[in-house]
Amino acid sequence: MSLFASKGRAKTFYVVCDQDLDPSHAACSVASPYQNIQAGGGTAIAAAAFGGVMALAAEQVGERIGNPNMVLYSLANAQAAAGTSCNSSGSPSASCIFHDVTIGSNEMVCVSGSPGCVTSTAGDAYGLLSAPPAAAGYDLASGLGSVDVTNLVSSWTVVPQPSAAILAINPATFVHGSGANVQVSVTGSSGDIPTGEVSINAQVDYGSVGTGTLTNGSFSGIFRNFPGGSYGVQAHYQGDKFNAPVDSNFVAITVSPEPSATKLSVIAFDPVTGTSNNATSATYGTNIFVRADVAGTSGQGIATGSVTFRDNGSQLPNGVYRLNSGSYTEAQENFLSVGDHLFTASYAGDASFNASQSGQVPLTITRGPTTASVSLSSAAISAAGTVTLTAIVNTQSYSSRAAPTGNVTFMAGTEVLGTAVVLQGYAPNSIRQSTISASFPANVLPPGANQITVAYAGDVNYLPSSSSTATLTVTSTTLASTATSLAVTPLVVGYGGIGHACRDGVAELPGGYRHGSVSD
Repeated sequence: MSLFASKGRAKTFYVVCDQDLDPSHAACSVASPYQNIQAGGGTAIAAAAFGGVMALAAEQVGERIGNPNMVLYSLANAQAAAGTSCNSSGSPSASCIFHDVTIGSNEMVCVSGSPGCVTSTAGDAYGLLSAPPAAAGYDLASGLGSVDVTNLVSSWTVVPQPSAAILAINPATFVHGSGANVQVSVTGSSGDIPTGEVSINAQVDYGSVGTGTLTNGSFSGIFRNFPGGSYGVQAHYQGDKFNAPVDSNFVAITVSPEPSATKLSVIAFDPVTGTSNNATSATYGTNIFVRADVAGTSGQGIATGSVTFRDNGSQLPNGVYRLNSGSYTEAQENFLSVGDHLFTASYAGDASFNASQSGQVPLTITRGPTTASVSLSSAAISAAGTVTLTAIVNTQSYSSRAAPTGNVTFMAGTEVLGTAVVLQGYAPNSIRQSTISASFPANVLPPGANQITVAYAGDVNYLPSSSSTATLTVTSTTLASTATSLAVTPLVVGYGGIGHACRDGVAELPGGYRHGSVSD
């Protein structure tokens, strides 16, 4: 059918009263300043308007009207059979229920180049999407036509006649998944044998357990997916052209839980490639998921409730995990220590499935790989200067894991320059890494090219690693040689006493080398 659905274009819309818009909640008024008047349009308003028409029809007949299609099309057929003049382009009769729309179409403006868009001139920015045109009688553009609501409501009659449905379930007590025979018999008062479908509905979650098609007014079938518990079951008949919808009697049933099986998997996931696989060993820092799948022995229904995971007998820190709609749950384990782990999963059971315990699944976590690197504050430096070396220890571990700890050793060829403790931190992409910087006087190195490396010693979580070489070139200095002497007076000082130290020559002070002397 065609209902007015403009959304304000050409200054046309539905006028809607919204009294809440006025702070004083005054009655709606179409006079200025229009404080509680809204303009509405579009298909959402048109659909709501026809919902109101159907409410008037229900008030007219004083009962449920069911699927209105049978009445709408029967009234349209009667109007056409009577030959009533109802063309909306002419002068339709006052008795018309539907005004036939015979001009126009459902063509829509579209952007040139979009699928199905046709332009009349090459290069046009806009075109039209082709659609069925309006024509005499029913058509896809305007349906039965526009509606005279008064005539429609006053002509409304209940076409489907009352019907009755009887439900029987045998046996009434059974184990989940074993199933029961469901029989539904529907009779009508119209003289026509009821056709169509019936649904079988349980008064519990996941209420509808299935549907069936009537044959000679009856349906019989085995249903194995009744959920566990004690509750009532009712059949609903959807109705047809001559027989009204109806609900059957309730039948009380008891469904006891069946045995279940809990399958446990330990899965290693690679976030870079998006791949996963069942794992019995993994390096520290690997994304590990512990997953439990629960199913009944019958293969029917969906297990609900919770699963408890344990690692070496201890419950995982996040507690119990709820099964999802696929009857599985999983825990992401980011803090697995290096060593052997033994996982189990315990399903608590629900009304349909008994509790069950998984088998044990082992996983060995080994130390994770590292990659060491070294950078120089300068690739070339005077022997009188100072160079800063920075060591970086990278891992494949994400932010929830520990960063490397322990020492790195700075080397110049085979000579040890010094050892430092790494500082834990993050790389820009949230990968855990550790760094440390150390400064050395260049004169500890021989003039010329020096091959600088760092070696990470490893820790309880990570393996050792060594960097590739970085070349540091030390050049000679033009500064004069110096000698430094130190004198302390007196050599023995009592507690609380004062001593004096004097260093002559080149003094190492913050900011670099200075000539002169320092005393303290």
